[in-house]
Amino acid sequence: MERRLILNRWQTPDGTVLTSYHTHDYVEHTDKNGEYYFIDGGNDYVRMSVNNEPMKDLCVYSDAPFSEIRSVLCRGTFDGNKRRIWIPLCNMSNPHLENCITYYARSFSEDGCTNRYMVYYMIELLLRWYSNEYIQERVYTQSDTEPRKEKSELVREFKHYTLETGIVDTLVEFSEKIDAGNHTDEENVIMLVQHILDLWCEKDENIKEIAKRIFG
Repeated sequence: MERRLILNRWQTPDGTVLTSYHTHDYVEHTDKNGEYYFIDGGNDYVRMSVNNEPMKDLCVYSDAPFSEIRSVLCRGTFDGNKRRIWIPLCNMSNPHLENCITYYARSFSEDGCTNRYMVYYMIELLLRWYSNEYIQERVYTQSDTEPRKEKSELVREFKHYTLETGIVDTLVEFSEKIDAGNHTDEENVIMLVQHILDLWCEKDENIKEIAKRIFG
Protein backbone atom coordinates (compact mmCIF):
# COMPACT_ATOMS: atom_id res chain seq x y z
CA MET A 1 0.00 0.00 0.00
CA GLU A 2 1.25 3.48 -0.85
CA ARG A 3 2.50 5.42 2.17
CA ARG A 4 0.32 8.52 2.28
CA LEU A 5 0.75 11.74 4.24
CA ILE A 6 -1.91 12.23 6.94
CA LEU A 7 -0.47 15.25 8.78
CA ASN A 8 2.08 17.79 7.52
CA ARG A 9 3.63 19.03 10.76
CA TRP A 10 7.14 20.24 11.68
CA GLN A 11 8.80 21.79 14.73
CA THR A 12 11.29 24.65 14.53
CA PRO A 13 14.39 24.74 16.80
CA ASP A 14 12.72 27.06 19.34
CA GLY A 15 9.84 24.57 19.76
CA THR A 16 7.25 26.28 17.52
CA VAL A 17 5.04 23.72 15.75
CA LEU A 18 3.99 24.45 12.15
CA THR A 19 1.06 22.55 10.62
CA SER A 20 -0.14 22.88 7.02
CA TYR A 21 -3.72 21.57 6.75
CA HIS A 22 -4.54 22.06 3.07
CA THR A 23 -2.82 22.39 -0.33
CA HIS A 24 -2.18 26.15 -0.22
CA ASP A 25 -1.88 26.49 3.55
CA TYR A 26 1.43 28.40 3.78
CA VAL A 27 2.63 28.55 7.40
CA GLU A 28 5.66 30.60 8.43
CA HIS A 29 7.70 31.48 11.51
CA THR A 30 10.82 33.47 12.33
CA ASP A 31 12.68 31.38 14.87
CA LYS A 32 14.56 32.61 17.93
CA ASN A 33 17.76 31.60 16.13
CA GLY A 34 16.98 34.32 13.55
CA GLU A 35 16.18 31.90 10.70
CA TYR A 36 12.95 32.05 8.69
CA TYR A 37 10.97 28.78 8.46
CA PHE A 38 7.94 27.79 6.39
CA ILE A 39 5.95 24.75 5.27
CA ASP A 40 3.24 24.37 2.63
CA GLY A 41 1.21 21.77 0.76
CA GLY A 42 -1.15 20.31 3.33
CA ASN A 43 -1.39 16.55 2.89
CA ASP A 44 -0.87 16.72 -0.88
CA TYR A 45 2.86 17.47 -0.79
CA VAL A 46 5.53 18.85 1.53
CA ARG A 47 7.23 22.10 0.58
CA MET A 48 9.47 23.60 3.21
CA SER A 49 12.34 25.98 3.83
CA VAL A 50 15.96 24.85 3.80
CA ASN A 51 17.71 26.05 6.93
CA ASN A 52 21.09 25.80 8.60
CA GLU A 53 19.33 24.41 11.66
CA PRO A 54 16.64 22.05 10.30
CA MET A 55 13.14 21.48 11.62
CA LYS A 56 12.09 18.31 13.44
CA ASP A 57 9.80 16.05 11.42
CA LEU A 58 6.45 15.51 13.22
CA CYS A 59 4.59 14.24 10.13
CA VAL A 60 2.19 11.31 10.39
CA TYR A 61 1.68 8.83 7.56
CA SER A 62 -0.92 6.22 6.67
CA ASP A 63 1.22 3.38 8.09
CA ALA A 64 0.82 4.84 11.61
CA PRO A 65 -1.53 3.05 14.08
CA PHE A 66 -5.17 4.06 13.72
CA SER A 67 -5.13 5.27 17.34
CA GLU A 68 -2.66 7.93 16.16
CA ILE A 69 -4.31 8.67 12.82
CA ARG A 70 -7.68 9.40 14.43
CA SER A 71 -6.04 12.04 16.63
CA VAL A 72 -4.31 13.95 13.81
CA LEU A 73 -6.47 13.52 10.69
CA CYS A 74 -8.37 16.81 10.66
CA ARG A 75 -11.32 18.26 8.79
CA GLY A 76 -11.86 21.98 8.42
CA THR A 77 -15.03 23.57 9.77
CA PHE A 78 -16.11 26.74 11.59
CA ASP A 79 -16.67 27.61 15.24
CA GLY A 80 -19.55 29.68 16.62
CA ASN A 81 -17.78 32.89 15.58
CA LYS A 82 -17.33 31.61 12.01
CA ARG A 83 -13.60 31.23 12.45
CA ARG A 84 -11.89 28.43 10.53
CA ILE A 85 -10.78 25.59 12.82
CA TRP A 86 -9.54 22.04 12.25
CA ILE A 87 -11.23 19.17 14.09
CA PRO A 88 -9.45 15.81 14.49
CA LEU A 89 -11.37 12.70 13.50
CA CYS A 90 -11.68 11.51 17.11
CA ASN A 91 -13.55 14.73 18.06
CA MET A 92 -15.93 14.96 15.11
CA SER A 93 -19.58 14.63 16.08
CA ASN A 94 -21.36 11.54 14.82
CA PRO A 95 -23.72 13.52 12.54
CA HIS A 96 -20.68 15.29 11.03
CA LEU A 97 -18.94 11.96 10.49
CA GLU A 98 -22.04 10.31 9.02
CA ASN A 99 -22.61 13.20 6.63
CA CYS A 100 -19.04 12.92 5.34
CA ILE A 101 -19.44 9.19 4.73
CA THR A 102 -22.79 9.34 3.00
CA TYR A 103 -21.72 12.32 0.88
CA TYR A 104 -18.51 10.74 -0.40
CA ALA A 105 -20.16 7.35 -0.93
CA ARG A 106 -21.81 8.85 -3.99
CA SER A 107 -19.00 11.24 -4.94
CA PHE A 108 -17.00 9.64 -7.74
CA SER A 109 -14.75 10.85 -10.54
CA GLU A 110 -13.00 8.88 -13.28
CA ASP A 111 -10.31 8.01 -10.71
CA GLY A 112 -12.76 6.64 -8.13
CA CYS A 113 -13.87 8.00 -4.77
CA THR A 114 -12.96 11.68 -4.52
CA ASN A 115 -12.07 11.53 -0.82
CA ARG A 116 -8.97 9.50 0.02
CA TYR A 117 -9.75 9.56 3.75
CA MET A 118 -13.22 8.04 3.56
CA VAL A 119 -11.91 4.68 4.79
CA TYR A 120 -10.78 6.35 8.04
CA TYR A 121 -14.20 7.94 8.51
CA MET A 122 -15.75 4.48 8.24
CA ILE A 123 -13.32 2.88 10.66
CA GLU A 124 -13.94 5.67 13.19
CA LEU A 125 -17.69 5.15 12.89
CA LEU A 126 -17.26 1.42 13.49
CA LEU A 127 -14.98 2.06 16.47
CA ARG A 128 -17.66 4.20 18.08
CA TRP A 129 -20.28 1.57 17.37
CA TYR A 130 -18.08 -1.04 19.03
CA SER A 131 -17.42 1.14 22.12
CA ASN A 132 -21.06 2.32 22.28
CA GLU A 133 -19.91 5.94 22.03
CA TYR A 134 -21.99 8.65 20.37
CA ILE A 135 -20.76 12.27 20.08
CA GLN A 136 -23.71 14.60 19.78
CA GLU A 137 -23.83 17.35 17.17
CA ARG A 138 -22.75 20.71 18.58
CA VAL A 139 -21.11 24.00 17.70
CA TYR A 140 -17.38 23.32 17.70
CA THR A 141 -15.06 25.43 19.84
CA GLN A 142 -11.30 25.88 19.95
CA SER A 143 -11.07 23.15 22.61
CA ASP A 144 -12.32 20.62 20.02
CA THR A 145 -9.13 21.11 17.99
CA GLU A 146 -7.18 19.28 20.72
CA PRO A 147 -7.46 15.48 20.39
CA ARG A 148 -8.92 13.55 23.27
CA LYS A 149 -6.80 11.04 25.16
CA GLU A 150 -6.25 8.03 22.94
CA LYS A 151 -7.99 4.73 23.57
CA SER A 152 -5.19 2.52 22.29
CA GLU A 153 -6.39 -0.52 24.26
CA LEU A 154 -9.90 -0.07 22.90
CA VAL A 155 -8.53 0.21 19.37
CA ARG A 156 -6.66 -3.08 19.84
CA GLU A 157 -9.82 -4.79 21.11
CA PHE A 158 -11.79 -3.34 18.24
CA LYS A 159 -9.24 -4.61 15.72
CA HIS A 160 -9.64 -8.17 17.01
CA TYR A 161 -13.42 -7.90 16.89
CA THR A 162 -13.52 -6.52 13.35
CA LEU A 163 -11.00 -9.06 12.11
CA GLU A 164 -13.32 -11.80 13.31
CA THR A 165 -16.30 -10.29 11.49
CA GLY A 166 -14.33 -9.56 8.31
CA ILE A 167 -15.08 -5.82 8.34
CA VAL A 168 -11.46 -4.73 8.59
CA ASP A 169 -10.49 -6.97 5.67
CA THR A 170 -13.14 -5.26 3.57
CA LEU A 171 -11.95 -1.80 4.61
CA VAL A 172 -8.29 -2.67 3.97
CA GLU A 173 -9.18 -3.94 0.50
CA PHE A 174 -11.15 -0.73 -0.09
CA SER A 175 -8.15 1.38 1.00
CA GLU A 176 -5.68 -0.57 -1.15
CA LYS A 177 -7.80 -0.08 -4.25
CA ILE A 178 -7.92 3.66 -3.58
CA ASP A 179 -4.12 3.76 -3.29
CA ALA A 180 -3.67 1.71 -6.47
CA GLY A 181 -6.00 4.00 -8.40
CA ASN A 182 -8.09 0.93 -9.14
CA HIS A 183 -11.16 1.74 -7.10
CA THR A 184 -14.19 -0.46 -6.63
CA ASP A 185 -17.27 0.85 -8.37
CA GLU A 186 -19.83 3.12 -6.74
CA GLU A 187 -22.28 0.30 -6.09
CA ASN A 188 -19.77 -1.70 -4.04
CA VAL A 189 -18.80 1.34 -1.98
CA ILE A 190 -22.43 2.15 -1.23
CA MET A 191 -22.98 -1.46 -0.15
CA LEU A 192 -20.04 -1.19 2.26
CA VAL A 193 -21.34 2.07 3.72
CA GLN A 194 -24.80 0.56 3.97
CA HIS A 195 -23.39 -2.35 5.95
CA ILE A 196 -21.72 0.01 8.43
CA LEU A 197 -24.85 2.12 8.76
CA ASP A 198 -26.90 -1.04 9.31
CA LEU A 199 -24.74 -1.83 12.33
CA TRP A 200 -25.37 1.64 13.71
CA CYS A 201 -29.10 1.41 13.01
CA GLU A 202 -29.29 -1.30 15.67
CA LYS A 203 -28.31 1.30 18.28
CA ASP A 204 -29.53 4.64 17.03
CA GLU A 205 -32.83 5.58 15.37
CA ASN A 206 -31.43 8.83 13.95
CA ILE A 207 -28.92 6.92 11.84
CA LYS A 208 -31.66 4.63 10.62
CA GLU A 209 -33.47 7.71 9.32
CA ILE A 210 -30.29 8.94 7.61
CA ALA A 211 -29.86 5.56 5.95
CA LYS A 212 -33.46 5.61 4.70
CA ARG A 213 -33.03 9.11 3.31
CA ILE A 214 -29.71 8.43 1.60
CA PHE A 215 -30.22 4.93 0.30
CA GLY A 216 -34.00 4.72 0.00
